[in-house]
Amino acid sequence: MATHFLLRRGGTLALAIAMSVISLSAQTATVTHVIDRGETIETIAEKYGVTPQAIIDLNPAAAQFVYVGMELTIPAAPEAQNRNVPVVSREGAAMQDAHVQAQNAVEYNVPSSSVSTSGAVSGVAEEVTPNSFCHYGAAYHTSFEHFDLGTYGVTGSVYSPGGWGGNLFLGGSWGLTDPAVFSFEVGPSFCYAFSFSPNVALATDLNFCGSFMWVDEAVVKTSSPSKYGNHYYPAKDYVTTESKQHFGWGIVLQPTLVLKFGGFMPMAGLRIWGQDEKDINGKSKFKFHVGLALGICFNA
Repeated sequence: MATHFLLRRGGTLALAIAMSVISLSAQTATVTHVIDRGETIETIAEKYGVTPQAIIDLNPAAAQFVYVGMELTIPAAPEAQNRNVPVVSREGAAMQDAHVQAQNAVEYNVPSSSVSTSGAVSGVAEEVTPNSFCHYGAAYHTSFEHFDLGTYGVTGSVYSPGGWGGNLFLGGSWGLTDPAVFSFEVGPSFCYAFSFSPNVALATDLNFCGSFMWVDEAVVKTSSPSKYGNHYYPAKDYVTTESKQHFGWGIVLQPTLVLKFGGFMPMAGLRIWGQDEKDINGKSKFKFHVGLALGICFNA
């Protein structure tokens, strides 16, 4: 009788311990999720069949904000298990992270070699190589000496997945200078997204620039001899001004800081350029200038 009692008590105790282990295992089972573009705590919770509060309980920082590439610890739920949501291993998380980096590269054309790949995720960047990218908008170019006498116009850039590309600017100074100047810039460019933030990039342009304008030049002319009555007037030199067409060419180096807010991209750059110019005497001189480039662009 005593033996039967002890066996029954022992079986009950073993069953209780087994249930506790199972319960504890169920409570501590988690999956790792790397946030992708467009996801929120609510959409992630719905995907895994848990409540948003359950995710926040395991990830207190997510209560303030979330960002692309952020890793969240998700409590496992029967609904999620029934949908075969996989537990993301360290290698899997790294692959997702590489995928997110490659997606960020689409925004600023980071070279695919800069996307972190190692071990099991080697070659992920090549599998998700971003497409070419372009943007367009308006820009204002000016020098520090005459900030209000610059040129404004339209600008656009096209980049390859490797970050290399080209840009074009067409503009003028209508209403700002007299006579007005018509200008253009074209050349190669390279765009690089900083690793500390997917919304900050640096574009560097090296452009050939040209300007077309009418320049007032001093011209020496000779009057014709004349006679009025008994007075004779010999030929005489005099100076006057004439408006002549002038094309000036030059080279521009322009590093530009680019900020991205969705499809809206404000830009600010430093311009260093040398250009062929003519003075009032018609003499051509190559002058250097330093100034600013300000612009607002949009994703094409």
